[in-house]
Amino acid sequence: MQIKLFPPLLYLLAPWLFIHSAQAQSIVPISNVPTIVQPEPCAAFCLTVTPTVCVTAEANQRCQQPLRIEWQGLPTTQNPCAYINNELLYCWTEQTISYSTEQPGSHGEWEGIITWPEEGTVSLTDESGTIVAEVPLSTQSLKPRRAVQRWSSSK
Repeated sequence: MQIKLFPPLLYLLAPWLFIHSAQAQSIVPISNVPTIVQPEPCAAFCLTVTPTVCVTAEANQRCQQPLRIEWQGLPTTQNPCAYINNELLYCWTEQTISYSTEQPGSHGEWEGIITWPEEGTVSLTDESGTIVAEVPLSTQSLKPRRAVQRWSSSK
């Protein structure tokens, strides 16, 4: 007997089918389950940028896409700024920096649409202008650039 499933239903059942077939083969004792490693706490600054890659259909297309920046710093952090390839994107002030009792220190967020560089970095600076954290950015295309072929005139 052949069963035909509606495609969306198949996506819903796929994890169940996988788990069921894995359970039929063997049962894994709890002691053998790997533990999840928690990320280390921030030292002075943590910078999170999402996403870090913008994808275009063609190699020469400019990419405009939302970017989200989050940082966490020391309680004494004042006026940090975010840059993309050394161009000022945003500076936080005392009014835009948040402080939390759950996590010691200061915290800031920014979100907006940017024109992505082909290759670059998001940098976070402290109040003195010193770069305290960086995250690389890039633009990738689904169709790579064609290699330029040079004609040779050999006789």
